[in-house]
Amino acid sequence: MTTKRPPGRRRRGYMLLEVAMAVALLLAAMTLAVRLVYWVGQEQRAAGRRLWAAQTLGNLAERVSALPDKELTLDRVKSLGADLGAGNVLPGAEWSAEVEETKPPAPAGKRVALSLRWKDRSGGWEAPMRLTSWVYRKGGRR
Repeated sequence: MTTKRPPGRRRRGYMLLEVAMAVALLLAAMTLAVRLVYWVGQEQRAAGRRLWAAQTLGNLAERVSALPDKELTLDRVKSLGADLGAGNVLPGAEWSAEVEETKPPAPAGKRVALSLRWKDRSGGWEAPMRLTSWVYRKGGRR
């Protein structure tokens, strides 16, 4: 002979345990989602900064390459680079330039090296963006 239990007595507290487990899983999933969205945002900002730096250095290199040979000096390059506005976009931005005469047997011209670096969100330096171009004199005479 089997005795039947009352219908509500057998599962007492089981519903509460299910809800608690569901809430815990939902909180864990939300925490992971928030962290993922934050990380994606940080990576997107870092990629945007690198893109901005590459475009800005490219624009500066074009402006420098368009200068006549006699005006292509380090001071002139620095004056052109002074209005980069890198400090407004890149935190702790520093840029540098080098202008050197090419040595024989290379054709007469100048090597222009531009570099831009900035700090990342942890305060360390990002890998610098470097761009080097060679500007040759017309006719190639020294």
